[in-house]
Amino acid sequence: MRFAVLAVAVIAGAAFYISTRTHPVPLPTTLAGLPKLSLPSAQAHELDSDMHSLRSDGVHDVSFGAYGSLSGEQQGLVVVAGRTPSTVPDFNQLAGAVGQVGQVSGVTIAPETLTSGASTFECATITTQGQSIPFCAWQGTHAVLLGFGEQISAQDTADALEQTRLRANLS
Repeated sequence: MRFAVLAVAVIAGAAFYISTRTHPVPLPTTLAGLPKLSLPSAQAHELDSDMHSLRSDGVHDVSFGAYGSLSGEQQGLVVVAGRTPSTVPDFNQLAGAVGQVGQVSGVTIAPETLTSGASTFECATITTQGQSIPFCAWQGTHAVLLGFGEQISAQDTADALEQTRLRANLS
């Protein structure tokens, strides 16, 4: 009898541990032909507060990946992925709102809806001082992907997010 009670307690404890432990969304080691970077600890610490903010918005299992090179003006891509309950804020509306700003004091924002594979992405290209940065967002029923590019097109950013979505089996 004691063994049965102990076994039930161990199983319940293990189930609780597994169900409450984070399972970050897996990100690929290369994306859009760019290698994943290891960030210095100071930058990684700053990201912790940003990821905490996403968690407070209902996004969990958040992963962050920076791809490309930290030196010079080379192609780069930043990806944020997370799982969501159905009650999470609409990140596609965020992308749409960013795109509706239009032009503000030397900053031009050009919204566009892009398709990659079976997914639709809400994107906006932000241009300032001759530099363009595409931002794309995708939100499924239980996941969200956000991507920012540097010297990469909005379509390439959307394509990289679609690769991430497929590899991580996000829906």
